[in-house]
Amino acid sequence: MMRYNTTNNRIEYAQGSTWIDVNREITPRIYTSPGTWSKPAGLKGIKITCVGGGGGGGGVRGNPPGSHRQAAGGGGGGMTIRWIPAPSIPGPQPYTVGPGGGPGPGPPSNQRTTNGTAGGTTSFGTFITATGGAANS
Repeated sequence: MMRYNTTNNRIEYAQGSTWIDVNREITPRIYTSPGTWSKPAGLKGIKITCVGGGGGGGGVRGNPPGSHRQAAGGGGGGMTIRWIPAPSIPGPQPYTVGPGGGPGPGPPSNQRTTNGTAGGTTSFGTFITATGGAANS
């Protein structure tokens, strides 16, 4: 388990009933494409935030004069956060980055709107997953 100590502004991890200072600077990393993460030497723990790709909005046929048409937007991707102590991470971990959903195509003449597509799932190994947002419907 890990915590943020507001007294000394440091991240600490639990070792038995004792809280130990991570004693490292926090270096945020943002990944926008899939890959493999390798644990650096001396790492005490990591905070992972996963955000799934947002769902795509709908497509709308062009408006004839004097009319109004609209399609709904897609749903937001899910978000999960987890602290992981370094000893729990066995080795290199694959991560995925869920893409945003695509927009609905222009509908044929017998439809007013079409649906977009769902956003993709983001994950870090088997530790944490955030599902993508739903397509509009």
